[in-house]
Amino acid sequence: MKRFIGGISAFCALILIVLLGLGFAQSLHPAFDSFSHFRLIFAGFLCLAAPLLWFIGRKPIAIAAIVTIAIAAIATLPYLPGLQRGFAIPHIVKDWNHISITQLNMRFNNEDTGRIAATLKKFPSDVLLLQELTKTTSPILKAFSQSHPHQLECYSSGVGSVAILSKFPIVENNQKSCIRFEGFASTTLQVNDKLINVASFHSRWPWPVGQNTQLNRLSFAFRKLNTDFSILAGDFNAAPWSHAVKRVSEMTGLKMTSGLKFTWAPRLRNARMISKHFPDVPNSIGNLELPQWIINFQNSFGPILPIDHVLHSKMLSPLSRNVLPDVGSDHYPVRTEFVWK
Repeated sequence: MKRFIGGISAFCALILIVLLGLGFAQSLHPAFDSFSHFRLIFAGFLCLAAPLLWFIGRKPIAIAAIVTIAIAAIATLPYLPGLQRGFAIPHIVKDWNHISITQLNMRFNNEDTGRIAATLKKFPSDVLLLQELTKTTSPILKAFSQSHPHQLECYSSGVGSVAILSKFPIVENNQKSCIRFEGFASTTLQVNDKLINVASFHSRWPWPVGQNTQLNRLSFAFRKLNTDFSILAGDFNAAPWSHAVKRVSEMTGLKMTSGLKFTWAPRLRNARMISKHFPDVPNSIGNLELPQWIINFQNSFGPILPIDHVLHSKMLSPLSRNVLPDVGSDHYPVRTEFVWK
């Protein structure tokens, strides 16, 4: 039995080592980038496996696991919360100009828009950058029609639109951008004496889905954000260390707001509910009922993946960045405040 357990443990550890290794080659192919998003999860399982492998005498594999964990830790170190860089010091910038934004993928079938509105009003922001705006989640527009009357919605098919809701006026005659089938909206806001570009982005899933192709198609829109005062936020469906996020940063000329924030939690719903919003889903899938214990188990998790990001231009300094409470989506809201002289 010990030999069998050792063999299974060694095999699983080798698979994790290979997956982590492929993730470090993320710039070579989008498939490798897909593995990189789960770096911390793979490393976490290896942390559990390494002591077991050492104890049962599989020391070479245990050492390989420890080395791989160390490499993953070093590669991820710049993104850890305690090492966030470039943040303004509150007492120094108290007289500077401020703008706050909240980024949220509302989830296309989230019927609890009252909960969304209550949370966003409890932690108010000047600008709301939203994704997965559907008929189900559209009441959020009316909920903020008075406090955020300047609104841009880019309706599309699938899991919905992206939207920008602002307290600040949208500049007349500016080039509003609605790229409806690529999950992108941008506009220019008049904030005091500055014109600030803001954009809401919803990335497709990584390889083998069309994230890489989507980024190629949006390259011209991203490059328009390369100004002194721009903010891009959204559901990137990619970890901050991924090649996908690096590509967006390079195309926009914007910097990632540092500090690791976990924003996505497993929230699978009833499969019939999914088929309601996706008519093309086969009936054999759409008619499946998820066991309640699966739903309860996954709902016990908090956020486990850092895939919602905020990028900003060089003239804007982040002052704070916080993950807000659960609003019934699989994504958690992220509120970020910026300052400038």
